[in-house]
Amino acid sequence: KGWGTNEKALYDIASLIARGETTFEKVAASFYAKFGRNLADDIRSELTSRELKKFYGILGKPVEGLQGLGGAEFLY
Repeated sequence: KGWGTNEKALYDIASLIARGETTFEKVAASFYAKFGRNLADDIRSELTSRELKKFYGILGKPVEGLQGLGGAEFLY
């Protein structure tokens, strides 16, 4: 709870991952160290299906650690 989700920051991070500048695992570990929460769980609970579809579109591929966040049944 708080200010809410910064979707732009998530999209920017997805771009960094897509370009190979970092990995989801590194970002998730940093997120956990700072907030004590699981990033994949937070993404799942905070993004709408449209936002999640955009996030995956930026990534361009499935990412290790994001299991359960997608699939056609979730995106539509």
